[in-house]
Amino acid sequence: MDDPHEITLADLRLRVSEKFLYDYDFIDHWQHLVRVEAILEPQMGKSHPVCIGGKRSTPPEDCGGVQRFLELRQQHSPFSL
Repeated sequence: MDDPHEITLADLRLRVSEKFLYDYDFIDHWQHLVRVEAILEPQMGKSHPVCIGGKRSTPPEDCGGVQRFLELRQQHSPFSL
């Protein structure tokens, strides 16, 4: 029963190439697979951790989950028939 507001990435003691599944929204069931690319020393004035990859923009908050988001995206696609 750890407090998620108190846990840091360093507490997970991950090594380079290790990954974990992060549940972002328990209601809509958004999950992110996070992989450690490198472990660097903190630098003053820089934000940590740093995301170095990803595809597309994020879905709108509370849009109804993965299936609903895909339906909405299809409705607004110029390629939908």
